[in-house]
Amino acid sequence: MPVDICMEALVSNATFVARSFAGNPKQVKELLKAALAHNGIAVLDIISPCVTFNNQENAYHSYAWGKDHEEPLQEISYIAPRNEIMLEREMEAGEVREVAMHDGSIVILKNLEKGYDTSSRYRSFACDGRIAA
Repeated sequence: MPVDICMEALVSNATFVARSFAGNPKQVKELLKAALAHNGIAVLDIISPCVTFNNQENAYHSYAWGKDHEEPLQEISYIAPRNEIMLEREMEAGEVREVAMHDGSIVILKNLEKGYDTSSRYRSFACDGRIAA
């Protein structure tokens, strides 16, 4: 049975979890720098096809096939630590607020509604607290 290293890291309370492909050394380098700078448990799942077994050009598990079919989700680069970003005022229950980051990107925060069940680790993996069917 396959094991999802990133999911295992999440359920084990790792605070920095990432996955990359060995054929993308630039991304691996940036993730390694970020993981080493992280103050907590960092887990990197670096997918690396075996260059000895299935090393034919037409094999689906070869390095060449993986490199040719790689689809990066986003550009990842190391971000050095900066001054803490603080909210101007406390958020109300259920309030949604946009917060600008140092690089100009925006993070959308939502304060949980009163009575939200925070004890369910399972629900925390689903978007907006509902379990996908």
